[in-house]
Amino acid sequence: YSRTTATAATIGASQVVTIGAAGVGGAAGNNVGTAGAACSLGALCIANGGAGGAAGTSGIVPSTSGGAGGTVGTGDIAFPGLTGGGGTYAVSVVVPGTNGGGGISYFGGNSHTVCNLFTSGSNGAAASGRGNGGQGGYQFQSAGTASGGNGSAGLIVVTEFLL
Repeated sequence: YSRTTATAATIGASQVVTIGAAGVGGAAGNNVGTAGAACSLGALCIANGGAGGAAGTSGIVPSTSGGAGGTVGTGDIAFPGLTGGGGTYAVSVVVPGTNGGGGISYFGGNSHTVCNLFTSGSNGAAASGRGNGGQGGYQFQSAGTASGGNGSAGLIVVTEFLL
């Protein structure tokens, strides 16, 4: 998240607005996700996208780590994004697995962790809201593979006012 206050003189005649592309969840079969791209208002305010989640490893609990949140960008107020939770590989019915929750942005969303009891696995859900990471996939024993969910694109809000 990054925020700045700028005068009309600082903004000038125009600024290039860039809405970074959403990260793509890793495809089923031990593949990493891609990073989300930065959102910016020229060089005045930049919010960096988060990293893609790691690929899962069969038989390891937890099997993967979630993608790191975006690093601190530029602006009067700027802070890093939250790291997503890793998906798991359940080894028995005694130890349930979870889809890793995606990193959540300042604007909220529903990239939460889901507990899976006695299921063969599930793909991670795509993120909702703005600037969120998708869920990690979950796999039960060796019954197949699961993909990670896609992240969501960022957001830029410009408020113009006169004093």
